[in-house]
Amino acid sequence: MFKRIAALVRKEYRQIRRDKRTLAALSFLPMFLLIMFGYAINFDVHNIKVAVLDYDLSAESRALIELVGIYRYFDIVRVATLPSEIDTLIDREKIQAALIIPPGFARKVQGCETAEVQYLVDGVNGNIGSISSAYINQIVGDFSRTIQVRVAARHGLEYKPLIDLHERIWYNPELKSSLFLIPGLIAFILMITAVVSTALSVVREKELNTIEQIIVSPVHSFELMVGKALPFMIIALEAELLILVAGWLFFGVKVGGSLLTLFLASFLFLLGALGQGLLISTVAHTQAVAFMMAIFSSLLPTLLLSGFIFRISSMPIALQLISYLVPARYFLIILRGVILKGTGYMLYYEQFLFLGGFTILMILISSVKMSRTM
Repeated sequence: MFKRIAALVRKEYRQIRRDKRTLAALSFLPMFLLIMFGYAINFDVHNIKVAVLDYDLSAESRALIELVGIYRYFDIVRVATLPSEIDTLIDREKIQAALIIPPGFARKVQGCETAEVQYLVDGVNGNIGSISSAYINQIVGDFSRTIQVRVAARHGLEYKPLIDLHERIWYNPELKSSLFLIPGLIAFILMITAVVSTALSVVREKELNTIEQIIVSPVHSFELMVGKALPFMIIALEAELLILVAGWLFFGVKVGGSLLTLFLASFLFLLGALGQGLLISTVAHTQAVAFMMAIFSSLLPTLLLSGFIFRISSMPIALQLISYLVPARYFLIILRGVILKGTGYMLYYEQFLFLGGFTILMILISSVKMSRTM
């Protein structure tokens, strides 16, 4: 049995080497996606273009504008003189926000009255709108406290805030998107390598009619499954190692937890994905059909319903229920916990149980379907 499996593995490696397109995709796709997701897809909000309309023209209003200008997330690109300028700039997407300071701002501030400041946000991009609003609230809050301290000192009083908030961010202090995306990229790459490549490999045998030679040979269905899956298992693990090394070199993402836990989770996830790819190959008869089935059954759920990019809790209830059937959801929890938080495997026994159940189910179904075709 081991000799037959070894022969199938050698055959599969030769086929991969001869297929230049598949070899190029498996070799360069991980690095390409790492660069694209790490640099191009970025949820960090910087350089928000802001216009300023200052009706007060006082020292206090200029101090507030300077405070906004030195904040690293804002870029004051225009000082307007009329409200119509603000409307035109927002409509033409020259700015994302506008700060409007009304007349009498300094007088109210110096008299300890409530001074109103308007902040207009272009809500077309909800992410930029919500984050920039949070930033401007922080700036105005800091400015207000500074004024209160100055007024209290002028009257010989000591200013004490009612609540003193001390913020501390764990695991990702700078809130970099790349640290959040790279673990998800590992799951995405493994799914591509395992499901798509395995499905296309078996279906290619059908299209070239070489599957008949394997059927009449003394190779059993289990041996065929192992021989087809093992090369792509090794290639997928190599791709994961490449992503981890490149993520450390380019983005400073280090594995904080156990490498053994990471390997066991990856192994279970890959077994289930390989079984899913083999199951698709028993149903599809052309590579085009196999590719479409792999895209809709594995890649899209991994991209959209696993928590890779979009928060599951923000989705409609129906999609949240469907996401429980996506193995990448559980794999991502383990990946982010081990890589970013450095936590142990005992915290993820539920995720391991689901991945194990998914793997057993896929292998059993695919082996039954494949035995019927041989």
